[in-house]
Amino acid sequence: MLETGKIKLFTHSDLDGVSCGIILETFLVNTDAEIEIEYCSNPKKASEKVKEFWESLDIVGEHGYTKMFITDISINDEVAEMINETSKHLIGHPKVALIDHHESAKHLNKYDWSFVMPELDDVRESGTSLFLKVLCGMYDIELQDDCALVRYAEIVRRYDSWGWTTKYNDKVPKQYNDLLWLMGRERFVANVKFKIFDNSLALEIEEETMLEIEQERNQKYIYRKIESMQKMIIEGYNAGVVVAERCVSDLGNQMCKLNPDIDIAVIIGSNAVSFRAIKDDIDVSKLAKMYGGGGHPKASGAPLPDDMLQSMVKLIFN
Repeated sequence: MLETGKIKLFTHSDLDGVSCGIILETFLVNTDAEIEIEYCSNPKKASEKVKEFWESLDIVGEHGYTKMFITDISINDEVAEMINETSKHLIGHPKVALIDHHESAKHLNKYDWSFVMPELDDVRESGTSLFLKVLCGMYDIELQDDCALVRYAEIVRRYDSWGWTTKYNDKVPKQYNDLLWLMGRERFVANVKFKIFDNSLALEIEEETMLEIEQERNQKYIYRKIESMQKMIIEGYNAGVVVAERCVSDLGNQMCKLNPDIDIAVIIGSNAVSFRAIKDDIDVSKLAKMYGGGGHPKASGAPLPDDMLQSMVKLIFN
């Protein structure tokens, strides 16, 4: 049996982040691991949650945690330095590993517990695919390419890198992403874990029917939002701007495709702004970083200020 113990995982709440939890639980299914997962939808809050957890640990190890993983999200420099210094000088704290694939987090590789790799062997990674590689190396286990766990990690990687549409013409990754939001996180996680244990990742007829209905609904939503798009200049970019909570990636992609005169698509949500681009010479991660966020060259985001809702209410009703 692998030596595991009590493990804490902080991860993102999208398909890639949720799948990191699936990978961990499935990888360690036949061990004595006690896994606690905390999902962070707001990258800004992730640092606060990690800091709060780390500061709550006693220095003699009575908390029982042996490992802390941070996947598909980053932490700020203050929290990273605090973890680094504490783990150097105090015994009893869990071993730490941060696994991420966002360009904006590469500076954290100065720490020996950080593994930020946007690409590996000329292939764009996702948090899930990278996490599985790290786990295999950590526990000295080699998985075959036809293993369901490896195949599922590849599905997630294709969706998160957008390769499912630009390179592979493979609709399955998009279907899994849609299933997450249709089923809800708990049902989706249980469903995927069952598929992995059954060594079959094929979708059921009921799932495909549900996805067809949702696809029709989403297309109507996307075109309705594109009709409301406002064009403006943002930091020197020709931008198309909409307010939306759903279908962010598809919406941003369609905004750019149907409006070749814009450089970037900007989608304003309730707690974050998402940036999307399809032109080769546009890197929206640089733009997101200006507003306290980060991400990929073609898909990035930044958190909205905590008082934004209050400011909007005042603006509207004054």
